Amino acid sequence: MKVKQKGPEMEQLRREGKTYQEIASVVGLRKEQVKGYFRRSRQEQRRRGHPRSKKADALKTNQALRSELKRLRMEVDLLRDFLDVMEGR
Repeated sequence: MKVKQKGPEMEQLRREGKTYQEIASVVGLRKEQVKGYFRRSRQEQRRRGHPRSKKADALKTNQALRSELKRLRMEVDLLRDFLDVMEGR
């Protein structure tokens, strides 16, 4: 049976916290096959634009990131102006 056909079962086991070796034992594959499946899966997700992490920072939308970048640039400009004024004294 192909590795891809066992994908949903392997993904469920991974969500349960199983190691690649444990998953391989359950589904009847080699550890390298399981590892390769998850590697390919991650690569495919990145190609589609999914974040690598599920942490809050990684889930920010492009719009939120643009807004934050604009705010930070304005902050930098203000700090530069402040330093210029302070050095002029």
